Amino acid sequence: MNKKVFAVFMSLAIFCTAFAAPMSANAYVYPSWPTQEEIDAATAELNIPTPKNLRVVKTTDTTITVSWKYEDWGYTALCLTDPDEEPQWPSEFNARQDTSTEDWKHTFENLTAGTAYYIYVRHATFANINQHLICVGGDYSKITVKLKADNTVSVKVSTKSVKAADLKKGKKTVKPVKISKANGTVKVTKVKKGTSAKLYKKITVNKKTGAITLKKGSYKKGTYKVKVKITVSGNSSYKSKTVTKTVKIKIK
Repeated sequence: MNKKVFAVFMSLAIFCTAFAAPMSANAYVYPSWPTQEEIDAATAELNIPTPKNLRVVKTTDTTITVSWKYEDWGYTALCLTDPDEEPQWPSEFNARQDTSTEDWKHTFENLTAGTAYYIYVRHATFANINQHLICVGGDYSKITVKLKADNTVSVKVSTKSVKAADLKKGKKTVKPVKISKANGTVKVTKVKKGTSAKLYKKITVNKKTGAITLKKGSYKKGTYKVKVKITVSGNSSYKSKTVTKTVKIKIK
């Protein structure tokens, strides 16, 4: 072995021998992670309240906003899709609000329309347990929310013509409204405001199809307007929706 290399090796050996014993004797032993029993005991002492009046206040195609009664605690919130999944609470929690004048609110984002979500909320805080800072929480409140998509109903209208001479002989029905892709029950009604006054009482509108029937009688020639409202009830996967359209009927 090269003499210089041997000298360096020996110097390191002497250094390590000199300091190994004191460092080992003074080494810090990090406290063990608390047991579940210790965590449960510390949580029970805090007496953390269960969230009250958990409810949905707003939904969109991709978000759910929930609210609950204000308490002076932080909180954790989860949004799951499996009803049998056991909640695995996050290690972080949302900070306290600045004021108690408003209820808590939390928004879940990037969700999928048409999906059922199981929402869990609990009040939480950090507790120093065996020199470990751990997020602990009380009992949770739970609600189930079906995130509905916007109704896909499509409504198209066209102008229809009727001869005045034919109306003198009998009633006539036209079909100026075309409804498609409706999710739920469809109901069509005529709207007085927006419909030609001279025509409003002389027509009936089919509640399911939007077909317009003009009663037998004398009509002045001209173009008349009929305003219709199409309401779709929605279902378990789609929201309700209301559409208004104005139809033109020409009497020649």
